[in-house]
Amino acid sequence: MTDRGKYHGQRLKTEEVLRLYAAGERDFRGAILRGCNFRDADLSDIDFSKANIQGATFQNSRLQNAIFCYARAGNNQSLLPMAVAVTASFIIGAMYGSGIESIYYRLSSSTANNSSTDLKSIFQLMVTSMFCVNFVLTGFNNKLLASLASIVLFISLAEVSMLSSINYEQLVVSVFESVSVIASIILFPAIQNISTSAKKMPFFWGGWVLSRANLNEFELNNGYVNLDVLYQREDLFSFFFLIFIGSTLIYLVSNHVNECISKSDKRFDIIRALGVILGSVGGTRFSGADLSNSNFSYAHLDGVNYADLESSSTTLTHVRWHNARKLERARFGISNLQDPRVRNLLVTLNGIEKDFFAANLQNVNLAGATLHGTNLKAANLTGAELSGANLHGANLAEAKCTSVNFTKANLSYVNFFSAQVSDTNFTRAILTGICIQNWQTGNFPIFAAVECDFVFRLYEKKENKFSERLPVDLSSTFALGEFEKWMEVRKGALDTIDITFADGINWRTFFQSLQTVRQQHQDTQISMQAIEENNGIFVSRLKVETEVSGEALQQLKADIETQVKATYELQLAEAKGEIKTLERTLDKAMEKLAMTSKYTIHGGVGNLSDVNHGNMKAMIHNHYGNDAYTIFQKLDSLREYAQSFPEEEKRVIEVYVEDLTQDLQQTEKPSAARLKTRLVGLLGIAIALGTHIATATDFANNVLELADKLAVPTVALQPQLEQLKEIHPTFDWQRFE
Repeated sequence: MTDRGKYHGQRLKTEEVLRLYAAGERDFRGAILRGCNFRDADLSDIDFSKANIQGATFQNSRLQNAIFCYARAGNNQSLLPMAVAVTASFIIGAMYGSGIESIYYRLSSSTANNSSTDLKSIFQLMVTSMFCVNFVLTGFNNKLLASLASIVLFISLAEVSMLSSINYEQLVVSVFESVSVIASIILFPAIQNISTSAKKMPFFWGGWVLSRANLNEFELNNGYVNLDVLYQREDLFSFFFLIFIGSTLIYLVSNHVNECISKSDKRFDIIRALGVILGSVGGTRFSGADLSNSNFSYAHLDGVNYADLESSSTTLTHVRWHNARKLERARFGISNLQDPRVRNLLVTLNGIEKDFFAANLQNVNLAGATLHGTNLKAANLTGAELSGANLHGANLAEAKCTSVNFTKANLSYVNFFSAQVSDTNFTRAILTGICIQNWQTGNFPIFAAVECDFVFRLYEKKENKFSERLPVDLSSTFALGEFEKWMEVRKGALDTIDITFADGINWRTFFQSLQTVRQQHQDTQISMQAIEENNGIFVSRLKVETEVSGEALQQLKADIETQVKATYELQLAEAKGEIKTLERTLDKAMEKLAMTSKYTIHGGVGNLSDVNHGNMKAMIHNHYGNDAYTIFQKLDSLREYAQSFPEEEKRVIEVYVEDLTQDLQQTEKPSAARLKTRLVGLLGIAIALGTHIATATDFANNVLELADKLAVPTVALQPQLEQLKEIHPTFDWQRFE
């Protein structure tokens, strides 16, 4: 296909384009379509590259996959915005000229008998100058409007107080003077922002000329207007000088404001919006159109209207804006493109080291963008197109990445802490070094042919670093396809509920509260996945098995989390005599349950993989020498005891024993802190069993004997041992000290 279309340079009418499109034609590159009306038309897959569509209307049209690369859109040759600028400048100039003339008249005609008028006029000029300074420093906001109202009110009161009798005509003139001058200061920057081609200052002066003229001063000579009478006054130079000073002030303020607007200064957003609205009058209209997957790369978009209609909204899903020109002068109404950060990113595709905290990037097209080191924490990326993008080292913590397309993207060392990745496509993406702590999978993402050598399971916020590498051995990496299998095996485990106990945990109370919530959700299987401990903070991981998915699953998990916490606190308070206060908390937690629909059990809990005993024996002997046989014996004893325990506790013990054996098989000797976490979990099971299982104390003794051989000091397990002592007074753990 050549750079030129078959209709390049030809002027086509609306009917002709629609007829050709219906006949199968899609190539309209370079065509001249100024002013065409394609309202409600279906023009999907059409190619308008390099076409002139100025003033054309595409309202409510279907333009999916349409191409507008290098197209010239907006107003027809900028004539209309220039006309708007001329008209508005004349009006504002007239307002300013009338106000200044009135003020100057008071100054020039003041005498000793009317010095109050002189003082008031000087005061008007002073407050006007102060208003200009305030406007430049603070921008257009509620404070500025309040100051404007205060100025008008103050001058009006001053007028009343300085007159011997209230003259309503002079009062109105006084208010008009202030409003005219100040309004011109506010509005003129917006008029300057309408069109880059119009030179507004001459029109402003023309407005002043009109303000000086009135019907009594016009003299007709053979049909011509004679304005010589306007300047037949002795103080003409002084008057012009005053006008020059005031106009120069407004000109400087306008230039400063427009420079701030070009730098996306939020203080003048209203001024920019006003200029954009006026500038889009008569421009290309896409209001209410479906522009999904369309391409506006390199298009000229000054004065284009994308704002929603009352009856329908404009669809801008995955629109390509790369290097679009004058996009900041297009009108978007309610859209994430109103954010200058988002607008600039979509045009440049360059977000290196930039801050997009909590930005709305929903359904944007950032394919191939350079985003390494970019802060996207808490950003909304739902439905975004990021295929081929480079996000190396980016921060996506707590970001909403639902249904994002990361195909072939470089996501190495990206922080996905607590990110939502439901239905996300990671096909052929680079995932080496990502942090997956607490990421929410929901509907499981796609991991096909990904490149991943290792991942991290923990993000340490204070140190701002990743830890708990997988594989643990620093010299090893995932084999080809191993990460996908690892994720598939842990598919259910990743979709869990984590309940944190910052002040320690009462094991018996926790298991009782868990059982209470299970009874409330009899159609859902809630199982204990694991319990982790770090510096006295415990995290209980629960797995929910049900057929529901998506938002319904998230709501179910939220309900279970709330109910477990409330029930646990309630039962603790009951033991402390605080039942009445916390009953209300539980009632609120259970109210949701009455309104939720039933959930169906789906699947069962799989068994853990068998342990390679031979390899484990060798590693234990390497680390613990002659104690290896005893350690191995105690691990087997714990498994045997578990067979007589209830199914729930049995599964949890299997998890902890499996984790413990995995730790012992590593080439490096596991740390005492890591082993302590496993042993604390096993003692928690003994506590939870209470007095219902006779062998609970025997199980606990085996755990203590194992701790002794693993060189984990008994004092590290003292909180759990004291709870066991309360339940079993005859339990003696001090002999292990």
